[in-house]
Amino acid sequence: MEVDPILMLHSNITYSIALLKNGVVKLMESTIGKAVALEYSGSGREIHGQAKRSFKVTKTCEILKAAIIRKFQGTVEEKSIQSTISTWLSGAPDRSGGRKEREEKKKMKLKLLERRDDLPPEQID
Repeated sequence: MEVDPILMLHSNITYSIALLKNGVVKLMESTIGKAVALEYSGSGREIHGQAKRSFKVTKTCEILKAAIIRKFQGTVEEKSIQSTISTWLSGAPDRSGGRKEREEKKKMKLKLLERRDDLPPEQID
């Protein structure tokens, strides 16, 4: 019987994981980076006006699901795995400093609005 080396790697990565969510997170983090995650949604739906590619139709997703099913010995449903993957992908913008950057932009915008409110009406364009 031929063993898929990628599936074996994923099995090793999830060896000590006890919860589905933790297993999916560990595999996703070790498999794809933020730049790739930003290109996908779980099923390719349009999100916030931006169309994304479907992750569930990729070979990578197929292998990740197989590793999780193997890890949890068939006690988890594919639907639960896909849902957890979709949730992880939806959080991609906040990873690698994204949340901090977003919060800083929000603070800057609020400061600009406050400063504008302090100006007399004749100085506002």
